[in-house]
Amino acid sequence: MARRIPLGSLRVFEAGRAYSEEIRAAIGKIDAASARIAKPALRRVVRVDTIPVVALHWMIPRLPRFNARHPGIDVELTTSVGPVKRNREFDWIVRRDPKDFRGLRGEPFVRELTRLVASPGLASALRLKRPADLARCRLIENKARPDLWPAWFAANGLDARRYADRIELDQTIYTIQGALEGLGVAVIPDLYIADLLKAGSLVHPMGEEPVVTGACYLITIKPQTSEAAQTFRGWVKNQA
Repeated sequence: MARRIPLGSLRVFEAGRAYSEEIRAAIGKIDAASARIAKPALRRVVRVDTIPVVALHWMIPRLPRFNARHPGIDVELTTSVGPVKRNREFDWIVRRDPKDFRGLRGEPFVRELTRLVASPGLASALRLKRPADLARCRLIENKARPDLWPAWFAANGLDARRYADRIELDQTIYTIQGALEGLGVAVIPDLYIADLLKAGSLVHPMGEEPVVTGACYLITIKPQTSEAAQTFRGWVKNQA
């Protein structure tokens, strides 16, 4: 490319100058590619506030599927109960009771289909086959969901006053655990116990038709949602 001449300087030939111009562009592309690899990709975040029972029994078990399908989106999950706070901190808020988002548009994404459940051992021991067999049972009431037993009794044409042997537990998670331990029978929406039903840890001993006891809703306060938030919304609706 170059030749030493008597005066000790270098004479650059035209071929060498052309070669230098060619590789300069290539080196620039290599530098840019190296910078992209060295710099982590910008991650998108979707912030979700949900009631605890939905987080524990519906959303968290499904989040690995979302992460696998959308590796560039992180979901930050927070739990709370009661009325929706009118701020724009969250992309999506999940509530069950319409009173908690009065004045806001709620988009239902899954219905509550509720049936009577029991542990396999208790169902066998009490020979539970039809709703009238409840006379032999202790009923587990859920203090957080006083609507469930009345809805089930009404749908099955039974007088709730005839069933006095009852125990009240504080939350849905305790009601589920009480049913698992054989403390009594409970009425629980299937969406919160799907894995337990699939595993046979809880059963529907009477095979009655499910009762619709509500739905879960997606709510947003933001006037415009991000592309990542819309991706999450679409995924949630496809999971139902």
